[in-house]
Amino acid sequence: KKESKMKKMKINEAVFQEVKKSNGQILVVTKYWNKEETENILSFCEKNYADTFFGLGENRIKSLEIKKLPREKVHFIGNIQSKKIAKIVEYASVIHSLESLKNAQIFNEIMEQKFPTEKLKVFLQIKLDSEKNHGILPEDFPQFLLEMNQFRYLEICGIAGMGKYICEESEKRDEFLLLNKLRDSFLSSKKISAGTSHD
Repeated sequence: KKESKMKKMKINEAVFQEVKKSNGQILVVTKYWNKEETENILSFCEKNYADTFFGLGENRIKSLEIKKLPREKVHFIGNIQSKKIAKIVEYASVIHSLESLKNAQIFNEIMEQKFPTEKLKVFLQIKLDSEKNHGILPEDFPQFLLEMNQFRYLEICGIAGMGKYICEESEKRDEFLLLNKLRDSFLSSKKISAGTSHD
């Protein structure tokens, strides 16, 4: 029964195997699946691809409230609204879309209140698409990084980027090269969170 459910959910094991070869990890986005299906996906990934599986990506607070997944497995990948930061912290242990020092301050304060023995893992989101409003401008990144030092309850995991959805392969390659360059220049031991199914 579980096996047929996995097939229905179209888990592409070839992708896991290719990512494993390149020493990468996969964040499995489960925003389209219900609680039971998401729990099955989590179980499957941990059992079969523990070293390649990075976590479950969710972008809606309502979904997190309904699913009540293990907090340490949940990564928040959506746009951050300051009024919902407390809920994000309650249900997710990693944030992939931090782009505002104001929001960083709120995250830091809530972590101090609710999880004073932990650090919230964050990826700093770089602006890759000039037509989108979200992200830190690459030229502003060094100063942004310096100012992040004041937040003792936040741990920077690396940088993130959501590029153009429709573009030429050369443009997509340039986006990834920019993220690589920034990471290597300022956070050499850290990760890059990027890429979608479309990519």
